[in-house]
Amino acid sequence: MDNNNKLYSIISFGNTDKGGVRSANEDNYFISPDDKFYVVADGMGGHDRGEEASEIVCKSAEQAYEKIIKNYSKDVIRGINFLDADSC
Repeated sequence: MDNNNKLYSIISFGNTDKGGVRSANEDNYFISPDDKFYVVADGMGGHDRGEEASEIVCKSAEQAYEKIIKNYSKDVIRGINFLDADSC
């Protein structure tokens, strides 16, 4: 079998922990539903609003991902409709 044709699967999960030093957890992550896009944001413990910053990064990444997927889906549907109309 050619190395370029290997099948693989990815199983992913995420978890954060405040650790033994900080009083709050400032870390965040985002994993896309299809396991193809991952973001890990370290809150830089001890800095002002670190938790908020890492949350903004992950929420922004999620919104961008959803927008890309939605637009991609529209383009695919538009292409299918074009092909259907062209084949009549």
